[in-house]
Amino acid sequence: MSKISAKMVEDSITAPNTITNKFTSTLFSFLQLGTFVVKSLYLFLRIHRSPVSPETRGI
Repeated sequence: MSKISAKMVEDSITAPNTITNKFTSTLFSFLQLGTFVVKSLYLFLRIHRSPVSPETRGI
């Protein structure tokens, strides 16, 4: 089963429509990067949350 799916992925990568595949992979990597940035920002804000008001913090 995994061999078939790997072959299918290989064929889709080497297919004539490489522009579409490049676009899809770029979009996917951007989605991953965006998710990572959002998660790290959320963790950063959770860890560094302080009782200081947002105005004095310069946000």
